[in-house]
Amino acid sequence: MIEQPLGLPSTDIRIIIARIIRAALGLLGIILLVIIIYAGFLWMTAGGNDEQIGKAKNIIKNGVIGLIIIMSAYAITQFIISSLLGAMGGPVRGPGVNIVQTTNFQGSGALGKVIRDHYPTRNQTDVPRNTSIIITFTKPINPESFIDDTTGDGILGNCEATVDNWWADCDRVKMTDNALTDNLINIKKTIDGQSIQGAVALTSSSTINGVSGIYTLVLKPITNGNEVSGGYLGSSNEEVAYSVRLGAGIQLNERNGANQYVSAFEQRILGNNYYEWQFTTSKFLDNTPPTVKNVFPENNSTEPKNSAIQIEFSEAMNPIGLQGNFRLGGDYYYIEGWNVFLRALSSDIPIGSFNLVSNYRILEFVSERECGINSCGNQIFCLPVCDARDVPDTCEEDLYKILIRAGKAINANNFEALPFSGAVDAAGNALDGNKNGRVDDGWFSDNWDPDEFFDSSSDNYTWRFTIEDRVDATAPFLESVVPGAEAESVTPFQNVELIFSKRMLASSLHNILLEQKDVSATPPEERETIPLCYSHLTNYIEGDGGLKTQAILRHCPFLEGKRMFYIPTVTSTVVDVHFNCFFPGKGPAQVNEGNLEPDECLPNSPPGDCCSVDLVTGNVFCCNGETAGEYSQNEATCRSQVEHGI
Repeated sequence: MIEQPLGLPSTDIRIIIARIIRAALGLLGIILLVIIIYAGFLWMTAGGNDEQIGKAKNIIKNGVIGLIIIMSAYAITQFIISSLLGAMGGPVRGPGVNIVQTTNFQGSGALGKVIRDHYPTRNQTDVPRNTSIIITFTKPINPESFIDDTTGDGILGNCEATVDNWWADCDRVKMTDNALTDNLINIKKTIDGQSIQGAVALTSSSTINGVSGIYTLVLKPITNGNEVSGGYLGSSNEEVAYSVRLGAGIQLNERNGANQYVSAFEQRILGNNYYEWQFTTSKFLDNTPPTVKNVFPENNSTEPKNSAIQIEFSEAMNPIGLQGNFRLGGDYYYIEGWNVFLRALSSDIPIGSFNLVSNYRILEFVSERECGINSCGNQIFCLPVCDARDVPDTCEEDLYKILIRAGKAINANNFEALPFSGAVDAAGNALDGNKNGRVDDGWFSDNWDPDEFFDSSSDNYTWRFTIEDRVDATAPFLESVVPGAEAESVTPFQNVELIFSKRMLASSLHNILLEQKDVSATPPEERETIPLCYSHLTNYIEGDGGLKTQAILRHCPFLEGKRMFYIPTVTSTVVDVHFNCFFPGKGPAQVNEGNLEPDECLPNSPPGDCCSVDLVTGNVFCCNGETAGEYSQNEATCRSQVEHGI
């Protein structure tokens, strides 16, 4: 059996043909054995009959010749199979064909490239049966390629104003012959490949790197269209594994030279023209509400104007109504979904966008108002301060208030919320803003003035902070990295973990790259970068002087069957919440094998304790935790050293 390390069925057609040939040869071997037994029977029962003995001898002779032919054919077939597997990146072990972690990109290489994030995560277990499935692309997508306008309103990816039945009142994923299809989007049981009835398709617009469009897709699985809820995944009696497949029919919102929309999945290597992952549902529904873990700026704190705004939730949130740009609504600003509100007493509307990042747990506002250049030559962005009309020239700070509207609970017994009524988690539970574990009355409709709710203590979440007319210019640096530079014998599933000295902008951590290269190629310049799926997770952890950032790269398994280079790359596009760039010339030194230790670079640090810029010798870049040598001069030469094994 050919084992796909990801647990996904993507066997190459060449291997299937080779299997058929080998099975046929095995059948011929069984027939030959029967013939030889028959010849032996004739000989033993001949009773001195020369004619019958001669017949038995001829059968045995022809059988031996046939055996030689079959064995030769089997050896040739086995050689062909081995050669095919070698071309696909895997060795043959034992008498059978058995690949053990020798390819890790088929159906997954798009994660980290075309796919930025999704929920549930790859191979996640104990997923609630009432979960939604969320996918975010790195480029805007064309919803017309995979969504039917079931509501008939000309808008793709929405529902009726009132949702009485999910299946009847919302736009759906396109189907073929009344069934979900692998060419577009399919959700199916892994054990037998049976697709669910269908899926509601909802879209969320946002702006990433200055480009606006539809990046995020929310799928509500439908297993019973006759039920108001649409039914649930899995079973209350057993855990059930599901596979989600995104096919080549999904298009980006960009056209080629022939003015045709291009596929989101460009096939560069065999088996990589789609994206597929698996998760396993528990036996239960999720009725636990999400809460807010922390915010930035902190409540009642004072921060410089070059600050992002962050809300970290306890679990993955539904992005519908939480992503978008601010609009003017009286003496407050709101985003289109009417779930996020902001008041600034002396400032104009903040220009920028809210996006859910880090597996949909961190809601982050990044301003688009340029206000300076950081030490790496990139833009710094600022919140407005004292720029509204009739504000006195003496104004130097502004008070900001933010309100996250919780979803409206259907009843007081649990947090299950009405669709699109406010902030909810991936299972549709309303936000528990005050963390008291009970439903509190504080919901307001879209046409109410939210002013009175900015200081409420209900399930809506509110906080305030002061923004000063000043800029923070303190650069973050790396404190520790695991696995460390030149680490060997790394386990296949060991995450790459980095600790930064400050609170980082979570969306910028998506710029951390992870590549794999085959070291067996000669000459070294011809080593090909092989796709590797990976995703980013951000945690804010306690440290001296405040929260630090733990950046985790989760990935498909590192390959065991081949010797590979794995190259994590952190560049100056990684910034903190004040848009100060990560400084690649300051970080932990290589003090023991396999780990980079957290030693801060002090002005008089001994060379062996810290990797820091040395303006005297001219070192301006730390390469693998070391400043010595020509490879520390810049990023390009460092990467060349790592990739070529110099």
